[in-house]
Amino acid sequence: MSTKNGVWHDARLDPPPDGQRVLCIKENKKGNRDYCFGARWAGRQWDDGWITGGGCNNILYWMPLPGIPEG
Repeated sequence: MSTKNGVWHDARLDPPPDGQRVLCIKENKKGNRDYCFGARWAGRQWDDGWITGGGCNNILYWMPLPGIPEG
């Protein structure tokens, strides 16, 4: 899956490197999708390894964040 600004990765088949902060697409129990920010650590077994803000769970896709501009 691609977009104009980047490429979405499947969260289960192609997870980000440990500790890399990424933009995520999550899906709730009703099937609604929304954005959130998160990172993945393989050692976290109880939540598929994802650490997110705002109660994000069931991460479907992720995309790298752009770098922080200098100056």
